Amino acid sequence: MRAWLLFLAALAAPQVPARSALAQPEARIDTAPPGYAPPGYALRAWGPESGAPTDIRTIAQTPDGFLWLGTGNGLYRFDGLSFERIEPVVYERRRSATILTMAVASDGALWVGRDYGGVSVWRNGRLEDLPRDQQVKGAVQAITAGPNGDVWIATIGGLGPQLHLFRHGRWSLISPQTGLQDESIDHLVVARDAALWIAQGASVSRIAPGGLRPELVLRHPAYPATLAQDDAGAVWMTSAKGIERLGKEPMIRPLPSTVPAPGLFQHGGLIFADGAAWLSGYRDGMMLAARGAPARLMSMAITVLFRDAEGSLWGGGADGLIRLRRSDVIRVALPGAPTTGFALGGAPDAPLYLGTDSGVVGIENGRPRLIHPGGYITAICAGQKGELLAMAQTKGYVRQGGRWRYLPPPPDAAPTGSCAVTSDGRILNIVGNLNIAQLEGGRWKGWQPAQDWQFGVSDGQKGLFTLRPTTSLTHLTPTGQSEIWNRDQIATGFMRMLRPFGPDLYVGGEQGLARMRGGRTVTLDARHHPWLAEITGIAVGRDRVWIISGAGIADVERGRWDAAFAHPEQAIPHRLHGDHEGIHARRDVYWAANDAGIDAQGRPWFVTNRGLVRIAPEGGAAPAPAPPVLIRSLEADGRVYHGDGAALPAGTRRVQIEAAALSLIDPARNLYRYRLSGIDRDWVQTDARTIAYTGLAPGRYVMEVMAANADGRWSTRAARVTFSIAPYFWQTWWFAALAGLALGVAVWAGLRWRIRAATQAVRQRIEDRLVVHQHIARELHDTLLQGFQGLMLRFQSTLERLPHDHPARLELEATLERADDVLIEGRDKVRELRAAGEPVDLAALLRALAAARLEDGPVWDLRITGKPRRVCAPVADEIEAIASEALFNARRHAQAGRIIITISFARDSLHLSVADDGVGLDREVLAQGGRPGHFGLIHMRERAAALGAKFDMGDARPHGTVMTLTIPARIAFREVKWSF
Repeated sequence: MRAWLLFLAALAAPQVPARSALAQPEARIDTAPPGYAPPGYALRAWGPESGAPTDIRTIAQTPDGFLWLGTGNGLYRFDGLSFERIEPVVYERRRSATILTMAVASDGALWVGRDYGGVSVWRNGRLEDLPRDQQVKGAVQAITAGPNGDVWIATIGGLGPQLHLFRHGRWSLISPQTGLQDESIDHLVVARDAALWIAQGASVSRIAPGGLRPELVLRHPAYPATLAQDDAGAVWMTSAKGIERLGKEPMIRPLPSTVPAPGLFQHGGLIFADGAAWLSGYRDGMMLAARGAPARLMSMAITVLFRDAEGSLWGGGADGLIRLRRSDVIRVALPGAPTTGFALGGAPDAPLYLGTDSGVVGIENGRPRLIHPGGYITAICAGQKGELLAMAQTKGYVRQGGRWRYLPPPPDAAPTGSCAVTSDGRILNIVGNLNIAQLEGGRWKGWQPAQDWQFGVSDGQKGLFTLRPTTSLTHLTPTGQSEIWNRDQIATGFMRMLRPFGPDLYVGGEQGLARMRGGRTVTLDARHHPWLAEITGIAVGRDRVWIISGAGIADVERGRWDAAFAHPEQAIPHRLHGDHEGIHARRDVYWAANDAGIDAQGRPWFVTNRGLVRIAPEGGAAPAPAPPVLIRSLEADGRVYHGDGAALPAGTRRVQIEAAALSLIDPARNLYRYRLSGIDRDWVQTDARTIAYTGLAPGRYVMEVMAANADGRWSTRAARVTFSIAPYFWQTWWFAALAGLALGVAVWAGLRWRIRAATQAVRQRIEDRLVVHQHIARELHDTLLQGFQGLMLRFQSTLERLPHDHPARLELEATLERADDVLIEGRDKVRELRAAGEPVDLAALLRALAAARLEDGPVWDLRITGKPRRVCAPVADEIEAIASEALFNARRHAQAGRIIITISFARDSLHLSVADDGVGLDREVLAQGGRPGHFGLIHMRERAAALGAKFDMGDARPHGTVMTLTIPARIAFREVKWSF
């Protein structure tokens, strides 16, 4: 009740004129057609059918680029594609869902004021109410924030109007007792100098930067005022007089009296953008008041206005959300809908002509007007002498000498597909697939049979270019015809456009554009130039070439355009217009269209899918800044994770990341680049906001995302999110280490077993050899020698019985003496065979060998390292044979002066080396393993291999040759202790 009393008191307050107010005459007003944006702006709207909330009361934008909408039904966040309702963390039934005001503080936090229930703050992804001991009381009427971190909150309740200040973490209260006017607060704004301006029911006050006490600036009639700053930093307010500039140089800019005030407690929106004032909240719509121009009223139910970081204007109201953005594509209202392309002919200052479903329209001095009503026009053409022919479905009209006259129906009563006026003034009517008729004496007469020619245009002289869209292009003249293109040569696909320009003929189709000049045809195909697909019009100006296609309206510098036909596969620098607004070529054109034209003032015009448009080269929005990019969520196997450092469970199969480029110009055309550490070696580009990976291994990952807006500007910093995937126990490092250790032990044990088995096999062969020797010794001793001894005894007995002078006695005695020698020799052999099974002192063996081999040769030395052990006899035999060959080679071939024999006894091996200081071994012999026809080295290697030993020959230092032999201990020694 107190609030109502305050407001009624304000109504009765006397009016005090603004100081030095400069009165101006009442403004004029223009009314825009419904659904049309102001000239130079593109309009887009979101309503309930696209998911937008209704009853929008306030709009704000946080530094991350999100657009926030405060509505009568809660808080919403908009990323350009979808609307997301944001709920407070804690449910509170006494909190109002109606949001009246919002502001973004310097730290990026969003402060939200409600009809009742106080203030909530969005920070770090959470919407939370202020602490109970800090919460404001009453309805929150306005919130604003200063660049120094101050947050001002205006409320109205049982205690009257109050102004709360949150500064440096502390709260201060300003009320009527401390200088605030005892009136409802309508609006707050922090000026560029950090001063706070306060609009109340019947007054405006100001708080100096850093201060706490309001100073009355002026009083005004009761009016719900809105405050705003212009581009120069001046503060303005809405009033019953219009808009008033406050401060040292006050002035009044009147508004039309036809616009009523908003009503009780319904202050409208005011914003300055692009050099004009924009007002909302009037029941008749939104108003644009530009200096020096009539105010423009638009029938849009808008109550709040906002300008975002990219320069777009946003409006919210009962029906949803709208956006206005500067555009050089201006939609122009027509009397009727366009049904043909342009016709241009006659003097240089002649208008552009266009057929509509209401008649013929002429475009002159930038404005279209209906110059002849004639129903649904199907074809229109103009001549060089000012002739103009317009054909309707069942009749036609021709203007000659400035006068219109009616024409009879075309031949065969078929609708005209196209027409032409030749340079000698002949007017031709092409009736698709039937014939080509000429106008003579007010009547149509046959000129040439159609031969399935469906459309045609004048060649600028006395002839005609005709086409069948998919099969041929023909040049007709009064004396004959010639085919230019046939089915196999057509590279543009379905032909939709024919346009002569001087010596050039342009043919546009679904798959590109061709230019014919001097008998040569060059095609710019859509495969290399996608923006040249589905062409329906081209206009060649003095400095630029304009094209309308399925991608939009494009312009190319004239010099670059001519150069493009010399290199048709190279990219052509160009600019697109209207693509952000969905403006492009008509899809339903099945004739030789001419949807682009340049008027006498040099302005390009186009017939598009959105009607008639023109390009204002001085218009258009400045390129938007690079968009902020963020990673909204991370989803793993259906579970959503928010924030950085998400820990995903073991066995995670699919990871999906949703990114958002917060450019609201044309979000569907935003591009993304992403890179996942350890997976992607370079950036991957996509137009999708969702990025998915499958089959990621356990570990820590870093995802980086960059984004570009529709203008192609890329963000300078990448958004990052880290996450980790836990391993199963068999995927951990310690399990891998244990497995690796176990594998290593297994391999080591396997190798040891294999080596032992191989060594055992060699050892077994040696043992078998010893057994054979012992067996032979026993057999020799027990059988052969014993039998031989018995025979000798019998011969001795026989000898004893012979007389001493018997002739055979001497011979028999000699035989028995020889038999004794053989028996002694046999016993020696048996003794040697028995001794072969006993271990041998290798050092003594080699010393004796060297003494025998090198008796008169070079100086030699025998060196022993390690603890000497006796060597198995068969092994010693092989070692002796190998060493003997080495000593022989050193003496005979190496011309050595000194030979060193080294025996090394190790725990697991026996090592023998024979080194000399001779001339060394020939490289070819070393590579081949021996000399042709010589087998010493070959036999040495074979003996070593038979022992399971490692044999090597190489160079000695500083010169000479060294032979090395390494024998496993298990083979070399009789007893070996294996140790694992």
